[in-house]
Amino acid sequence: MIERKISAAAGASVTFEDFRFSPLSGAIDIKGVKVAVPRFATPMLTVDHVAAKVVVARALKQEIVLKSLAIENPTLTIVYRSDGTMNLDETRKARAAAHELKDAGGAWEFECEKILIVGGKLVYTDNRRDRYTLAAEGVSATLAPEGQDLALTVTADSSGRRDKPIEFGPIKLDGKVTGAANFKNLTMAGLDLAGSLDSVAVKIVSTLIANRAFDIDLSGAIGVEKLTAIFPNKRSLPYDLSAGEPLQFATRFTFAGHRTIRVSKLELRAAEVELNRPTG
Repeated sequence: MIERKISAAAGASVTFEDFRFSPLSGAIDIKGVKVAVPRFATPMLTVDHVAAKVVVARALKQEIVLKSLAIENPTLTIVYRSDGTMNLDETRKARAAAHELKDAGGAWEFECEKILIVGGKLVYTDNRRDRYTLAAEGVSATLAPEGQDLALTVTADSSGRRDKPIEFGPIKLDGKVTGAANFKNLTMAGLDLAGSLDSVAVKIVSTLIANRAFDIDLSGAIGVEKLTAIFPNKRSLPYDLSAGEPLQFATRFTFAGHRTIRVSKLELRAAEVELNRPTG
C-alpha cells in the first residue's frame, strides 16, 4: 500500500530494495529507494536509507500518520534536456493524467515531530548549454513545527559548478515554512530563509511555494573572474575580464516557475576592471 501511495503522490515509479515494518513499534525501515518516471534510465531521486515511525492504531486502518522521518544520503537530479523539457515535468504530467492516489487506499497525515535529512546531494544539469552542471554536496536539513510555522535549517558542505572546477563554498540557511504548522496546509505555505553562501549574504522568500516563485537577494563581495565563471557560456567573449579587488554587489532576482528569471535589482561597485583581448 505504501509503495503504491508514494508512487501515485510522486507521479513516478518508486521502488525499494528492502522494506521492513514493525507492527508493534510502528517503525518503518527502507533501503535503496529509487524514484524515476519509467521512461528514464537514471532515477531523479535516490535515497540510501529512510527511517520512519507511524501511529500503529491508524496504520491498521490504512491511515499513514508519520510521527518521525529521517532520510539518509538522498540525491536529487534535475535535468534540462536538449529539447527544452525537464525531467521534473514528467512527474507533474503523470499526476495530472492518473488518479492512482485516491484508488491506493487509506489516507496520509503528517504529524512529525521532526523531519531530518543528512548527507544529501542536489545536482542540476542543463544539456542545452554543454551539460552546464551545478551541485551542492553534503546537504543536511531539519524541519520541525514551531508555532504556526515549520522551522527550517539547511546546510551544505560544498557547492559549485561540476562541469568545471569552480567552487562557490558552503551554504547555511535558517528560516521558516510559514503557515504550515504541524505539516498542515503545505499547499498554502510560504517560505522565509536567510543565511550565507560562503561570504555572500542570501535571503530567499516565497509568499506561496506552490506557485514556484521565489525572490532571492544576494549581497557581498566576489571576485570578477569567479562571478563570470558562474554563468554558462552562451557564446565566447573575446576578452578576459579581471579586477584587482573583489566586486561589491547587491542583487535581487525572481524565479518564476522554472523557466523565467527576472532581475529587479542590480548594484555593482568596483575600483577597477580590465578587459584584455588575448593575442595569438
